[in-house]
Amino acid sequence: MKKLLSIFAATSVVATTSATVVACGNVASLSFEAEKKDADVVSNLSDYIAEKKLKADMKDLTLPTEIKGEPTITNKGKMDGKDVAYIGLDSSLEKNKALFALFKQSKDLKASESTDKLTVTEYYFSLKGDKDATSFELFLGKFEKKYTEEKKAVTFTYTSINKKTIKIAQ
Repeated sequence: MKKLLSIFAATSVVATTSATVVACGNVASLSFEAEKKDADVVSNLSDYIAEKKLKADMKDLTLPTEIKGEPTITNKGKMDGKDVAYIGLDSSLEKNKALFALFKQSKDLKASESTDKLTVTEYYFSLKGDKDATSFELFLGKFEKKYTEEKKAVTFTYTSINKKTIKIAQ
């Protein structure tokens, strides 16, 4: 577990976790909570936006197939864009929780762990767009960690649940 936490801390929670990533072709739309709008998302993501444009390319993250070690970590895919918010069991790794309150589908989400402690479910938002763009795709995703019974291997699975195009006001 310490190795996993050190991997998480290395650069970013999502970017450094090898994972199985499932991005569905038919991802449902995100819906704002009452009186919330694109401008609320933009102000929440100010680290990624400057002069009314995206600061950098936010491309899909492709991860290595496998990382050998104890535990061995399996990854079979990519992530839509770059992680910008995360809710997990370890609150010290959480970031940008305020973003979750803006949408109906994410406002009540909480990380969970199975009773046998072999499956952990956590949630994230990721942002996908091109540098200098005035709009971007925001994805809500589910992050699942499944350990083998002896905890010598783990598979991380990311699933895109919802998405929304966000426009940066000009």
